[in-house]
Amino acid sequence: MKINSIPSSNMVESYKGKSVNPAKKAEQSVAPDRVDLSDEAKSFASVIKEVKTQLDTRTEGETKHVEEVANQIANGTYKVDSSKVAEKILGGNFDITV
Repeated sequence: MKINSIPSSNMVESYKGKSVNPAKKAEQSVAPDRVDLSDEAKSFASVIKEVKTQLDTRTEGETKHVEEVANQIANGTYKVDSSKVAEKILGGNFDITV
């Protein structure tokens, strides 16, 4: 079996003619990616957005209380009232002295 060799100069020339210009290649892929949502998905997204809005709203008093507790924790002055904790856990009004 005889294999004919191809002169190296011919190989290089054949590749030079087939090279792709990177700038041309980039111009060809201009179409942006796209996502289409169904009507159900859009409806679901709006419901979720509304629920989040309802959950995130606090009254002025609640906001003030949260800020006070956050400041106390940051300053290291926050004290836990064990009687109130026990009352919440047990669901009754107990007078616990420690």
